Amino acid sequence: MQRFDLNSTIDRNGVQIRTVFLREPKAKDRKALARAFAGIQPADDAAQGRDMAVTMVARLCDLPPAAVRSMAIGDFRRITEAAIAALNAGRP
Repeated sequence: MQRFDLNSTIDRNGVQIRTVFLREPKAKDRKALARAFAGIQPADDAAQGRDMAVTMVARLCDLPPAAVRSMAIGDFRRITEAAIAALNAGRP
């Protein structure tokens, strides 16, 4: 589990969050994300790529998508990069 101290707080159901935890992805996470975005390539459309990243970060940080969307871009970028690296860790 990776800890991220946010530069700006986010709201989770009325509670201000300053720290989030990125949990280790499970096989079911990869499968669920693949199903959710079947046929969509992030490079096809910037908005689709952002939606994919929000969904992935929300799932792996156990946050609602609205909380992820409210993150400062720097925080979002750091966590997204770590999530992608974690999901790809099992690939050769």
